[in-house]
Parts: sequence; structure tokens; C-alpha cells
Amino acid sequence: MKINEFGRSMVEMLGVIAIIGVLSAAGLYGYSKAMNKHKANTTINQMVTIVNNIRHVFVNVQTTEQPYSALVGSKEDATRKLIEMNVFPEEMIVDKNIPDVRNVYKGQVWVEAVDDGKSFNVEFEDLPDGVAVALGTIDWGLSDEAGLQEVLIEPTEEQQGN
Repeated sequence: MKINEFGRSMVEMLGVIAIIGVLSAAGLYGYSKAMNKHKANTTINQMVTIVNNIRHVFVNVQTTEQPYSALVGSKEDATRKLIEMNVFPEEMIVDKNIPDVRNVYKGQVWVEAVDDGKSFNVEFEDLPDGVAVALGTIDWGLSDEAGLQEVLIEPTEEQQGN
């Protein structure tokens, strides 16, 4: 009796599907890791851009005792003024009137003057731990002349509960 074999067996097909599944999972992991690294680098670049732009805008008043006095008031008012001064990268601005400025993780971004305008704070909300640590360890030139006095890393409410 002659047997003709056309096609593949079910076991062979399941083996191929298993291999495709393993390769797909590895590809998704690599893509996810690359996207997280891209978001982290984008966040760092956004923070550096904001700090440098604020310093640049106020460079002519660095000789005064309170160079950032134009930002004194609520953080909403200070952020609104800095939007008008084009300090924030355009992709971060959601609404100029509210003001609504968001980081790449969709967290709110605020700027406020401290010490009656002697320095300023930049606040990025909802950052993952790794990104917050990366921002906190950058050499910002934290001195009276630099303007930026400190980088605070505070856990979100969700992280405090864990």
C-alpha cells in the first residue's frame, strides 16, 4: 500500500507556533524596554531644556538679589508666565490657558519661584523610580548662581502605599 504525505502533522505545526510565540514575546520585551528608555531620555531632555531655558530667560537679571521674582506667586501663574516666554518644549504644552503642561508620562509639570524669587523649583509628577533617580543624580550646578536649588524625589501616593 502506498501512502502519500502532503502537508505537515499537527505536532510540527504546534512546534512552529510555539517558536513564533517565544520569538514574539522576546520581541515585545525588547520593544517595551526600548520604549521605556526612550521615555526616560525624553524626560531628562525635557527637564534639562526647561531649566536651561529658565536660566537663559532670566540671565540678564542674575545680578539682582531675586532674579526669579517674576515667577513669585502660585505655581499656576509662574507656569503660565513661562509658557508665554516659550520656556517649555512645544510637545509638553497641552493647554496654554489653564496652564496644562505634561511630561512624557502624562504627569503634570509645574515651575515655581522659591525664597522670594532667589531660585526656582521644577516639579515633574508621576515619574517612575528610575527616571526620578536619574534626574536627581544629574549635576545641576546647585548653587545660588544656578537658580535651581534642589531636585526633590518624592514617591507618588501609590508608591508610598507599597
